Amino acid sequence: MSDLICRKSMQRCQHPGMCSPHGGCRPDKSEWQSGYDEGRRLGVKTALDERDQLKADNEALRMQVKELDLTFGRYLLGMRASVIEWQQGKGADAAMRWIWNGLAGPGELPPEEETQAQAYFDREVVKIEEGLEEVYAYRDKRRREKAQGGI
Repeated sequence: MSDLICRKSMQRCQHPGMCSPHGGCRPDKSEWQSGYDEGRRLGVKTALDERDQLKADNEALRMQVKELDLTFGRYLLGMRASVIEWQQGKGADAAMRWIWNGLAGPGELPPEEETQAQAYFDREVVKIEEGLEEVYAYRDKRRREKAQGGI
């Protein structure tokens, strides 16, 4: 059977191409329906594209978090190894080589002009603490929303 509608009988066309005296057959769907279907197809395509982009962004963010976690773990491991070196190995000087190498490798040694360790720490830790407060507030808000069923 055909998907065409006879303009004379308004029934499904039994003989496609034979209806020309009556203006020919037309598609089963009206023009607005075809436009609607096309819009839906485009909307679905757009939604699928957006979903794929969100998945890719999510994976990139997951990898950034993993990188930060592993980098942090590496620094902790180096500090632990330096404590072992200090207490069980070749002493404090050898232990400091662990710390030095861990910072020098990625270019994270302190500026050479810094001479007061506590003052340097107190000044630089402020930005870190502010950032952590923002992260903690966000985490706590999400936990409350989850507990209330909002997420």
